[in-house]
Amino acid sequence: TDGAGLLRYHPEQNRFVTEVVPQGTPEETFRCLLRDSRGRLWATGEQGLLLRDKGAWTRFGKQDGLLHDHVSYIAELHSGDLCLSYFEPLGIIRFRLNGGKLQVLSRVTQENGLASDKVYLIGEDDKNNLWVGTGRGIDVFSSQGVWHFTKEDGVA
Repeated sequence: TDGAGLLRYHPEQNRFVTEVVPQGTPEETFRCLLRDSRGRLWATGEQGLLLRDKGAWTRFGKQDGLLHDHVSYIAELHSGDLCLSYFEPLGIIRFRLNGGKLQVLSRVTQENGLASDKVYLIGEDDKNNLWVGTGRGIDVFSSQGVWHFTKEDGVA
């Protein structure tokens, strides 16, 4: 949603209802939802990262190791680790949930391979290459190094 909170669809009533989440507001913007391989639901919001596991919501933010509370996109990797980007130009982090706490494994920024710290998409292909879309093209992280694709390569 864009300023309308997190909504849950109730098919029996054919309507959406605002989901009450910890430290949230009815006006919070949410950009991305992810159902991971373990069946957990992740939501990226203005007030932090949400996790719904076994029917209960948990909110993660700066106090839990994030660089900023406003998070934008999340993707699960084949390894089960997760990658997260921020609304602010802060690059991405790779993390996992360990004992109910976020364990940040690495951070990727312009200093170590990104063309821009402003990230618009994250994904992994079947060869475990990490694709990161930025405002300056697409960066692909592979075992052979980092490839950067721009308008000159056909990227819009």
